[in-house]
Amino acid sequence: MFSSKGKHLPQIEYYYDGYIYPFIGTAGLTELIAMRNSKLNSDNFSFYNKDARNTYFEHLSCIEECIRILISNPTPEEALKGLEKKYLKWKY
Repeated sequence: MFSSKGKHLPQIEYYYDGYIYPFIGTAGLTELIAMRNSKLNSDNFSFYNKDARNTYFEHLSCIEECIRILISNPTPEEALKGLEKKYLKWKY
């Protein structure tokens, strides 16, 4: 039996291609927008080392892609149907 209680929102789990950071996948649209704004308004960016900058950019791109997904698919019905089909395909 398919369960929609995953680690991430169904739309993000179905449409996102790549690694979803745990703190991003469960956030709603308003929380993601707030995360993006706080990342962009961070004044510590110029002091980051190379690895921290890369992580910063990866988090920011993941947040922005999740925002795009949630804006284009506000309700989870289509994603749940797709996840169920994917689950049934893996199961058998």
